[in-house]
Amino acid sequence: MKRVISSFSKLQILLAAILITLIGSGCGAPPVKINSPLFSGKYYLSHNLKFEQDGAWRVGHRSNYLANVTSPVARGSEVSIEFYSAQHIEMDIEGIPFRMHNLGTEFPSDEAGIARFMEKHFVRDAQQLDSIEISAQSQSSVERGEAALGMTKEEVILAIGYPMAVGADLSAFNMTREEILNHAQWIYPYQNILLIPFNWQLQFDSNGILRNVIR
Repeated sequence: MKRVISSFSKLQILLAAILITLIGSGCGAPPVKINSPLFSGKYYLSHNLKFEQDGAWRVGHRSNYLANVTSPVARGSEVSIEFYSAQHIEMDIEGIPFRMHNLGTEFPSDEAGIARFMEKHFVRDAQQLDSIEISAQSQSSVERGEAALGMTKEEVILAIGYPMAVGADLSAFNMTREEILNHAQWIYPYQNILLIPFNWQLQFDSNGILRNVIR
């Protein structure tokens, strides 16, 4: 009987957590469009984007879920920003609609924050993508959207994008690229099961080389 009661209590806690999450998300309230001159014109992805297919939409997050095994949208793909809000961003990537979700932390709404976000994830000139050298041994991993031991921090970003947190679970969403590169531990979301997050930790040595992945 005690075991049944304990299991029922855990179920109640889980259902309560789901309810709180739904309430906190605004219960489906429509997102408010944010305008900025930075959204005009064409951009190119500065790193790969992982996604899941949802009807006609490809759906991803500001920090890639590493469990997504489909071939990523490749860095260098042409992008136009169609809709930007604190909750999600709608983009056209090579003619295919892509929706990026905020992963629990609102996208920035001020010009400085928007500029910081855009500079991390996109470039205006495709030739800028050639400024980071990729070693021969890392090339195939980058193309597949995988982080492999021995890769540099820059190669990891190209392959799987930016982490959601660094160090001792310090949010990286509003950090600059340089601030993120200064940390030796990066945390990425792996997957969610019933709203319970599972994350991976990537650990780099003093030379910025990936030496360990804690799953």
